[in-house]
Amino acid sequence: MKKNFLVLFSLCISFSVFSQQDSIVNYLDRYYKKVKKEQATYIQTIVKNKSLWLGTLYHGNGKIKLLTI
Repeated sequence: MKKNFLVLFSLCISFSVFSQQDSIVNYLDRYYKKVKKEQATYIQTIVKNKSLWLGTLYHGNGKIKLLTI
């Protein structure tokens, strides 16, 4: 599980390296408020894909909790 999460997270980071304006990573607590990385319960990624924004919310263990467009 951790390996899958690290691969996916690395992929998201690589997107942000190539297009920093087109992706966002937020660390959220259990009430969905932004917190420091070390305190996060969830990780939210928002990536621009052409004209759409794809938002994904992950549990701390790397499993997808919610996928939105």
